[in-house]
Order: sequence, then C-alpha cells, then structure tokens
Amino acid sequence: MLPVFLGVVISQIGLAIAQPLILNAVTAVTVRWFPLSERGLAAGFGTLAQFVGILVAMLVTPVLVGSDPDLPTYGTGFEKMLWIYGIISLIASIGIITMMKEHPINSDFESQNERTSFGKGIFHILQTVI
Repeated sequence: MLPVFLGVVISQIGLAIAQPLILNAVTAVTVRWFPLSERGLAAGFGTLAQFVGILVAMLVTPVLVGSDPDLPTYGTGFEKMLWIYGIISLIASIGIITMMKEHPINSDFESQNERTSFGKGIFHILQTVI
C-alpha cells in the first residue's frame, strides 16, 4: 500500500509543478500554430479541453471506485483506478512527446505578432476600457 501512496504523492507534486506550464501553454501554442484570426477559437478549444478532461475524470471515477456506502465494495478500487489513469496518461504523454513539433513546417504566424512593452499594453487596455 505504501509504494502506491508514495507514487501518488510524487505524481501529485510533479503535476503541481507542471500545472502552470500546462495551463499557460495554450496561448503559446496558438501563437505558433494559428493565424491571428483563429487564435481566440484555438485558445478557447484548448482551455475547454482541460475542463472536459476534468469532467470525464469526475464522471468515470465513481464507476471505477466503489462509491455506494450501502455496498460492501464501498471504497474499493482506488488502486485499479489509479493504474488505469496512470497508463492512459503515460500513453498520451509518450504520444505527445513523439509527435509534437514546436513550430509548424511552413508558417509565418509568429512574425505576425507586434511586440509591445508591458506598460504600453496596460495603457492601451485602460485606454480602450475608459
């Protein structure tokens, strides 16, 4: 039981460290892979996919783990559920690492960006709002 718990703790710490990088990666990917007119939609789908993943996990977990307190199997199945999610995550990670490219082959999308300093950007936003 302890090795499984230790594995979960280490994995959770790794996820906590990686979470800001994953959540912020959506905008970086859209800048490199999509033209300016499609970036909002691409960022929206990327963000939506994160929430759909959470929703699926919340719906599937009670099926994998005994969640009815009236049954004798209540609370069982955690190890099986963790192995299933772990294997799915491992396969997805390997697939992404092997197939992912940092930049599309023939794209000039990143050169479409006009770089602005932070102060000028905030001033522009406040000027637009007011």
